[in-house]
Amino acid sequence: MGVTHPLAQGEGDSWRVSIAEIDANAPFSTLPDIHRQFVCLGPVPIRLYVDGQPRDVRVGDLTVFSGGSQVRCEVDRPSLALNVMSRNGTPAPTVHLLELRAGVRESLPHLTRGLFVVLAGSVQGTTPAFTGELTQFDALDCRDTAVQLEGAGRAALILT
Repeated sequence: MGVTHPLAQGEGDSWRVSIAEIDANAPFSTLPDIHRQFVCLGPVPIRLYVDGQPRDVRVGDLTVFSGGSQVRCEVDRPSLALNVMSRNGTPAPTVHLLELRAGVRESLPHLTRGLFVVLAGSVQGTTPAFTGELTQFDALDCRDTAVQLEGAGRAALILT
């Protein structure tokens, strides 16, 4: 079906964020006791069948389902997805999808828990501990800090 690239995980494996390369129609692994959030990154939509029910996930769309569900995906050609998974019984991360515009500086408030992931484009990120360019699939730990962002592209802010 494809390859998964881990980006970050929580203490005790309570949550995990990864990028999946989906290159063929295939079933997903069944992961009982896991809450799954899935964002299609493109370049093409992904059709999921969750417990037999079709879900067309367009590029940029977020869908949520139980890891214990029977899930099968269909793609017309290879596509990418952002996976955010958490153990049932622990607080589920919240995924916020962001569109960043060139020339506009965005300030994220002081976050007690968070991960910023560039999904497309290029972003200049600044925290007290980091200043530099972030490109596709780079992740910036935003816990216990404020963040300044400038650039153009799509990103996800994942509150863990």
